[in-house]
Amino acid sequence: MLKKIIVLAGMALITAGSLNTVFCAEEIAVKVNGEKVEFDQSPIVENGRTLIPFRAVLEEMGLSVDWDADTKTVICTDGEKMGVLTVGSDEMTMGAEGQEIFKVNGGGVYIDGESVPIDAPAKIVNGRTLVPIRVIAESFGADVIWNEESRTVEINIEMKVDESELEKACDELMEILTGIAESGVVLDEKIADEFFSIADKLYEIQTLLDEMEYTQENVDKVTDMVKEIKLRVMDIVREADINIDGTK
Repeated sequence: MLKKIIVLAGMALITAGSLNTVFCAEEIAVKVNGEKVEFDQSPIVENGRTLIPFRAVLEEMGLSVDWDADTKTVICTDGEKMGVLTVGSDEMTMGAEGQEIFKVNGGGVYIDGESVPIDAPAKIVNGRTLVPIRVIAESFGADVIWNEESRTVEINIEMKVDESELEKACDELMEILTGIAESGVVLDEKIADEFFSIADKLYEIQTLLDEMEYTQENVDKVTDMVKEIKLRVMDIVREADINIDGTK
């Protein structure tokens, strides 16, 4: 009996060791453009591939992410491309943004596009869907590096930043300032000094744009600053009764 217990204990230790090879969660970190991503379910390794909770990483990459619970499918887009990946499937389908998604009888979805093979299918662990991050990240143009020394998955992707609101705000401000300059109005000293202060502020904003980290959040902050300046200039135009074309 004692010998049997020892054998069973040994088998249990071997099993535990095997599981640790797969679920070595605490040993794996993930960074997107140098920023560490936090998870409520740790990554795992299967077949030499790292599977990671999909939403936190993909959203950090700037992708829009949906989850179809009926088919257990991850749907992600970057505004141009779309990828669909069903739990348990050995391939991911990449297509164009906005195209029709077809459901498959028996589970899963697909879109017309390129089939990308996967050697470690997505799976659900503790209620969280884990996906093979390398194949998805690279399919959306990211570089993926495995740092063995720090046991870190490093994902680097050029983040898309929408500057349209900033460009619009700058164009509107320039239109007003040009109108003031072409109106021929003689500004009194107080108003002239305020315009010089506004010019200094615009220079500070330009310097900030050159020095800041190029992210959507920072571009949005600068956009708000330009809009505030535009509103102040409009107030000056009204207070000084300056009649210029394009003033609203």
